[in-house]
Amino acid sequence: MAFSSQSLSTSALIALVLALTVLWLGGVVPSPMYFALLPFASLHFLFFRLLRLTRAGQRVSYAATPPGSPRTALGTPLLPPELVRGPARRGTPPPQLLPKDDLLQIVAQLPLRCQCTDHWSLRYSSLQHGSSLSTLYANLRNAPNVALVLETLQGERFGFFTPSALSRHGAHYFGSRETIVFTLSPTFQTFRWTGTNDYLILAEPHRLAIGGGRSGSALLLDASLAFGTTCPCDTFNSPALVQRSVRGDDAAVEFEVHVVEAWHVPSPDCIALPLKEPTQESPWKETEGKRVSFME
Repeated sequence: MAFSSQSLSTSALIALVLALTVLWLGGVVPSPMYFALLPFASLHFLFFRLLRLTRAGQRVSYAATPPGSPRTALGTPLLPPELVRGPARRGTPPPQLLPKDDLLQIVAQLPLRCQCTDHWSLRYSSLQHGSSLSTLYANLRNAPNVALVLETLQGERFGFFTPSALSRHGAHYFGSRETIVFTLSPTFQTFRWTGTNDYLILAEPHRLAIGGGRSGSALLLDASLAFGTTCPCDTFNSPALVQRSVRGDDAAVEFEVHVVEAWHVPSPDCIALPLKEPTQESPWKETEGKRVSFME
């Protein structure tokens, strides 16, 4: 006859209580010791029973997660946050820049405080709000934890995440060193701050730059959000995020933007520690005309 672990544990507790009672009645165990051991044995049993149930519940939860699924920094399975888009313009279909699998991949790379949120809220979409960098800044004012995703006319998708509020800061770099850049297609890759420099974010009225250095920015968008460039970037040790170029330039790969979305990622701690203001100035003052002529 097969016995479950629960019935065996219960039987062991009953046997222990009976043995203590017999010894107490026989005078082997004094009364103070008996009445001290009896609740101790009961509490010991309850503690390990609860521990067993907790581990069983964890095994069920993990078993329900497909192998290879992204997990949080604590090792728990990630659940995709709900994408809250808000009211859309009539006749404007919602873009599908963040399928579930890509969304989970991004969430797995975020700081732990941003991995547990149950929703992302759309603050800016070029299809809903028009293609304008100034509108992007206005919609993201006082909104830290920003994930910006864009798609080119050729279908490449990439973007960045920053804990800093993305608004105009003038000709000085700012931002958190938790800023990352990523590609979603053709493959998913993430690139983090390397410590080489503090060229993290440059938010000027006529351009938005992520990263910098001698080779250029990981991402540079113009004021119309219609054109951009991407270069190998020292800040993140990242290659150009786009593999094809409109003008065939190997150094700065230029692309045309199809759609841009900026998402606010709520978290219990929505305050990022910025670098000291001002930080390093833009390195393009003398060479920007040569590097991104269409940006001026």
